[in-house]
Amino acid sequence: MSRGRSEVGRRNFYLVDLVRLCLSRRLLLIAAAIVLAQSASIAFELLLPVLYGRLIDGGLLTGNASHAMRIGAWMLAAVAAQAVVSYGAVRLVAQASIMVGTTLRRRLVHGVVAGAGERAGLEAGGIVTRASRDVMGVQALFSNALGSWYTAAALSVFGLVTLFLVAPRSAPLATCFTVLFGVVGYVLARRMAPHIRTILRVSDRVNTAFSDRIRGRESLRALPRFTSVVDPFSGPNKKLRDEELGLGSILALITPSSTVITTAGAITVIATGAAAVQAGSLQIGELSASITIFLQVLFGVSSLLASLMSLPIHLASAERVHAVVHGADGDAPAPVTAPDGREYLLRVEDLHVTDPATGRRVLDLDELDIAAGSRVGIAGPMGSGKSVLARLLAGLAVPEDGRVVLIDTSTGAAVSPLGVCGYLAQEPYLTTGTIRSNLYPAKTSGHGDDNAIAALQAASIDALVLRRGLDAPVSGGGAEFSGGERQRLALAAALHQSRGLVVLDDPVSAVDPATRTRITDALFDDETEGRRPGTLVVATTDPRILSRCDVVVYLDAGSAADVGTHRELRDRHDAYRILVDSYSDEEVSPR
Repeated sequence: MSRGRSEVGRRNFYLVDLVRLCLSRRLLLIAAAIVLAQSASIAFELLLPVLYGRLIDGGLLTGNASHAMRIGAWMLAAVAAQAVVSYGAVRLVAQASIMVGTTLRRRLVHGVVAGAGERAGLEAGGIVTRASRDVMGVQALFSNALGSWYTAAALSVFGLVTLFLVAPRSAPLATCFTVLFGVVGYVLARRMAPHIRTILRVSDRVNTAFSDRIRGRESLRALPRFTSVVDPFSGPNKKLRDEELGLGSILALITPSSTVITTAGAITVIATGAAAVQAGSLQIGELSASITIFLQVLFGVSSLLASLMSLPIHLASAERVHAVVHGADGDAPAPVTAPDGREYLLRVEDLHVTDPATGRRVLDLDELDIAAGSRVGIAGPMGSGKSVLARLLAGLAVPEDGRVVLIDTSTGAAVSPLGVCGYLAQEPYLTTGTIRSNLYPAKTSGHGDDNAIAALQAASIDALVLRRGLDAPVSGGGAEFSGGERQRLALAAALHQSRGLVVLDDPVSAVDPATRTRITDALFDDETEGRRPGTLVVATTDPRILSRCDVVVYLDAGSAADVGTHRELRDRHDAYRILVDSYSDEEVSPR
């Protein structure tokens, strides 16, 4: 029981935190206007049966046509007014939902790009995809809360108040039946919720298995006995069948139980109202109005109960969105723009990173110093933590423990790597726009075209840019270019945007040997025209690059197995020698 209460409390905290994040004066005013508009719409809806009752008593039963026409005109006016305020409320709800979604998506992107949503940003793509869908869930939660949920609750409460004013003798019994209707509905909803959650979870498994089969269809067709491959759908399908049968058995109780309570309640209201009519304390029109209002109250309760089905899904969405956007407010240092041409010392202290998906420790570094202006290689087998360390050094991820310190050697001050680092990811990505906008994402003084040309030449992509032009369009992450062209353009952008620190993750994996040689020469030769001073860190297993590094950090299972030159590591570690020699058949003379 206490665990359930703590879970609810934690989710309430997530909701409160997200509301505070999105809350603004404008949103608050819109929410207040929505509540007023919805309340006015409910008032007009409840006014209609009261007017209809007066039409019966003063017009139909007495034969007063003018009274009937006058009341009919008031009813038409009430319907028109309700339509206007309802339309306005819907427009305001949509506007508020868009504001919430815009705020959350902006914070979501900030949290993921800053690397703080998941501490080491190991699954940024999955976070964006999942949390983008969850933002829609939070928007639906917000829209329902101000829209259908408030309307249903207000209709029930205001309806009962109106019923006490119109038919005070019937109202207490009607209230009892309303409470009974709500309790029975709530119990049935609670029993359905686990089945619904299980169906959604198993459906995700079926969709994942189906997607895997589609992506791997060529491999499956190549299997010697395709028909004997284990069917991944039989188990989930059986589970779905069982859960749907259980849900169906509960759904089968909803209609008869609600019908019995509604009928019994209506009969009670009619019976007590008839007695009041006979006693002269209630008119026939008022009795008709009380019956209609009672049914409206039950409709409001049933609508509110139906919305409970989606509440667990929306709460889970809010929790996941909070986990990402809240990370954007963590302890990650703010980017600081630094002047060009400076050199930086990198220092790693007690660095520890854990994969949030598996709980496995992926990186453990007690101490590492990278001298200013040096060329450092990061080598190791797959899964050793090369890319994780590269992202940490670039300031794109925040470790769970320890820190990465970047020191300006000219001033001795610590600065944020994000403000000075040019970074190339293992899977390079170009932003939608043009080649120019990728080179100049935020143009600053002292960052001119000469540097851009030098960066394009160093990345061996200047010929393509000269042919297509700096204003050539880029879309879909760089779909217009081949893998090698995309990698070289992203490398040029990293070199151009660097202020003294360059971190490259497997920078020449998609280029041919001749281009690889030209790029390596440009990165490591001091005499290369246009080369800017700075610290260079390269994560790779390419012996051509490692042999030209001043020092190589050899990672194994997330720990620094050794630090030394390429030659020293080859001599000391058979595993390192096998790793780098297997990269290429060409002989590379160790440094």
